[in-house]
Amino acid sequence: MAARLHAVFATYATRQNRPWEESFCLRGSDLIKFLGLDRRKDMTKPEKLRAIADLSWIVGTLGAVVHWREGELDLCVTRKSPVWIIQYVEEYFQPQLPNMAAEDELCEVIIRVQPGAWAEKFLNREGEQQNKALNQFGYIHQAAFDINPNRQELAAVLTLYLTQNRRARSNCKYRIRTLLEAVIAPSEIEAFRNVRQYRSRLVQRFYDTLETLTEVGFHIQFDESFPIAMRPEWADLPVEDDVDIDVVAIAPTKTPLPNGFFDIWLDGIVSITSPADIESVLAELETRKTQKAKASGRQTTKKSASSRKPNLEKNIPPPALSPATQKATAVSEFTGSVVRQIRKDLRMSQTELAQQIGKSQSWVRDLENKFSDKPISLDYAGKLRQILGL
Repeated sequence: MAARLHAVFATYATRQNRPWEESFCLRGSDLIKFLGLDRRKDMTKPEKLRAIADLSWIVGTLGAVVHWREGELDLCVTRKSPVWIIQYVEEYFQPQLPNMAAEDELCEVIIRVQPGAWAEKFLNREGEQQNKALNQFGYIHQAAFDINPNRQELAAVLTLYLTQNRRARSNCKYRIRTLLEAVIAPSEIEAFRNVRQYRSRLVQRFYDTLETLTEVGFHIQFDESFPIAMRPEWADLPVEDDVDIDVVAIAPTKTPLPNGFFDIWLDGIVSITSPADIESVLAELETRKTQKAKASGRQTTKKSASSRKPNLEKNIPPPALSPATQKATAVSEFTGSVVRQIRKDLRMSQTELAQQIGKSQSWVRDLENKFSDKPISLDYAGKLRQILGL
């Protein structure tokens, strides 16, 4: 829960222009909802507010050490500071009636937070433009906060791990052993190896964790080399929207696991794609980086060419949409055939479109073919329109 509160603080910090000089206030009543404490029935509101007040002090004990090099003087500099400076925690009480033994009831908490000095080097827009600092931040899917960390601890931890490593692992492929070691100590994994009953229990627990990830927007696909007998029952179920398929009739049945399955299972490969909105944000980030690099390269080329001969280059406009496509985009129904036509007009491949929306190439193919004359759901229509420049 303290880690969740840290993430909430970070969300506010990234919205500030100079976060190392600015502070913000949060209400305990709002944090109860942000942290999912409103779903807990075993605590009263005063107890929840008290827990949040205590958590804020815990988060305030986090420290950061920043290292950088002063190029002109060839000096190595180290700066130590708190991650968050909790300026104060203000508590509001509702006085009890006179002559009553009950204590005053806590009815609200106000927390004033200021990011530490580390933010000057890592959340500094002006400094980035002057090449004196960085402006870097990550993304956490909001649905991740719907996971109950008490009942689904592995899912809560794995969600943050996958989000953190998404940019570093562009192919989204992981060995199960790697995912397990991210949330369970290797010694604990080895302890499961010696008892078959425990091994099977670990497999089921891990598959339950993956299924929870699908419920908050992650897309999971097992590699072709992954033995079918070892896949969970939900892995090969068809899409429920396809009314022509009898889901119950073709659902996989449980089969006994083969001997020596544990090591084979640990080396199995699974692809895990982040929720669509995270994938689209990361795709936009990579697109901006590519465009910036190309622009920088063109400027360098132009400067070198101008010293030798006059600049005769002409601006080439992007490919225009065909009249039929322009008409199609104006109608209320946004179908798969419209997506296919616009994509072709833009000279974009199915793979490129899939990467930007955070799906597989086969997903785009099915969208354009199976839903060629059907309206696209609102969950994806808005993002597709944005990617296609509509």
